Amino acid sequence: MNLSTRGKVLLRVLAWKRPVSLLHHQHRRRTFADVRGRTTSPHVMFYKDFGRPIAKVFLMAFFTYQVTYWAWVKMEKEDAKVEKEKEVSALEEEVVRLRAGIRSGKMG
Repeated sequence: MNLSTRGKVLLRVLAWKRPVSLLHHQHRRRTFADVRGRTTSPHVMFYKDFGRPIAKVFLMAFFTYQVTYWAWVKMEKEDAKVEKEKEVSALEEEVVRLRAGIRSGKMG
């Protein structure tokens, strides 16, 4: 088996670049405390590790609450509008009845 120079270079490149497994890849943040040699407290490390996910969950909960609150207020306004329209129509019917009673001479 005789490989050309180009093939050998390609094999070297492919052998050199191995795919990185996502399961074994650990992302470490570089902090200034690590550079100076001091250790950070577990409390600080907790918020460095979980600060973004906590903020994400909080913002999604806040957004969900706002959408639910807006929908509730809209339904309440529609309900109040329907009740007022019923009351206005009932009063209009009473006015028509009273006018008809005055015209015919009947009161009471």
